[in-house]
Amino acid sequence: MVELEAYGSPARGLRRYTWLVAEALGVGPGCCYVQLEAPVQAYIPVDERLPRLPGGDVAVVWDATQGWEIGVEDGPDVVPLGFLTGDLLPPPGVVAEFVAQFLAGKPFPEPAEPPPNNDNLLDRLAAYASPHRTVRSLYGRGKDLAVGHQVNRGE
Repeated sequence: MVELEAYGSPARGLRRYTWLVAEALGVGPGCCYVQLEAPVQAYIPVDERLPRLPGGDVAVVWDATQGWEIGVEDGPDVVPLGFLTGDLLPPPGVVAEFVAQFLAGKPFPEPAEPPPNNDNLLDRLAAYASPHRTVRSLYGRGKDLAVGHQVNRGE
């Protein structure tokens, strides 16, 4: 993914998805940063600290090729310490659980190559653009996604 149009559905979806992840982490959306030009990415600072690095500011970063990583800020950069493997665009609650477990000391593996679910990334991002849109086909049979949360329909 090279870059996103500022007002296109994928860009609006990435902003909204980032805000939903921030909300799941207990962080206000005003603290988030979304970069729409290459490399497309999102940044969310985390209030908690790592016990082994008490002076370092913790942040989670998403990019369109690796998905989510957690790391420690070092000037303008974030030094990655762990990666959320699997889905490139997991539900916000999954990201929050990853962060909570990592901060509790649970290690996570390096990202797999290539990340799954990358083929329809623009469509999946665009699905987050509208808070009232329900997405069925992008997340598989028997799953609906409304406002970024799975809805059980008894299927």
